[in-house]
Amino acid sequence: MKQLQIVGIASIFLLVACNLGNEKKGNNNRANLLLPKTILVNQEFMSENTTIPAWQKNFNFSNFIEDVFDNVLNSTLSVFDPLSDDSTGKKCQVNEILSKMGQTKDTLIVTDEATEEKVYIQPKDTFLLKEIKSLYFEEEWSMDTSEPFVFEKNIISWCPVRYYTTENKTFKSLIFKISKGNPAQILAKNIIYEVDLTDILQTGNLKNLNVSKLVSLIYNKAISGKAKLYDPMNVDKELSVTQVRQTLGERTDTVYVDDPETGESVQKIVKTIINPKEIESLVFVEDWYYDSKTFAIKKVVKGIAPVRHYYKMEDKMKTIPFVIFTGNEKINIF
Repeated sequence: MKQLQIVGIASIFLLVACNLGNEKKGNNNRANLLLPKTILVNQEFMSENTTIPAWQKNFNFSNFIEDVFDNVLNSTLSVFDPLSDDSTGKKCQVNEILSKMGQTKDTLIVTDEATEEKVYIQPKDTFLLKEIKSLYFEEEWSMDTSEPFVFEKNIISWCPVRYYTTENKTFKSLIFKISKGNPAQILAKNIIYEVDLTDILQTGNLKNLNVSKLVSLIYNKAISGKAKLYDPMNVDKELSVTQVRQTLGERTDTVYVDDPETGESVQKIVKTIINPKEIESLVFVEDWYYDSKTFAIKKVVKGIAPVRHYYKMEDKMKTIPFVIFTGNEKINIF
């Protein structure tokens, strides 16, 4: 199994909150096993990351953002205040969006090269679309490990996120929100990215998500012998439960130690058991769809893979023990 030095596959930040509703049901009346309540997840998908391997770049981010802004600024697409409740329907006006993108209307004093006289101008300001570096999603997660395995994400809304620098400090801002539509047109296939599950201590964003339960559900499914698990580098290769246990860290070693009483070398058997806490992130394989009129987005989860973080000597390593797919289509992670 391929091992990787620890690097960020994608910069993802999660904000999780529980809706005090009834038990969430997915498609086909399947129960959500993550929690007995709806799980709302705010996830930031970064467009620029130098550590992202080539297999993650199936999404032409810049073209998509350019299309969205063209429609917004031409007033052919209605968008909403990112901080407002959807029920209020507070639309963002073009001038508000331009202001959020850093456009100003300051009058400048310049010198006319021909007459050398000072003239006052109010230039048409431009802004940099390259400052939009991520998409911020509000989505619902649901999971059912019965056959067939299901992991669903229901996108409630998404926002473009602007990153900009002022006085040597970097800030980010949500520009507007898009929430409604019928995403039926393919936007990108096989988007692969990693979600960090250990963000609790840094931001508290995962405090309402039962991470250990999520990991246990996937782990128990893997070792049950009832799931088809595949090598992430070669999905034509199906893995046995024994192979999966080994890649999850289970091993038996024979070691020789000196007996303190006799000084003789004694053989001992050392067993290393699986530590679920080593699963610190998840990799998702998804197809994204969009509505060409409203630019609403839909994510279809095709595969999910746990990422094991562990130490080998003094180096922290990462490995993907297996990938499990939700349908017949399979794609190599590497």
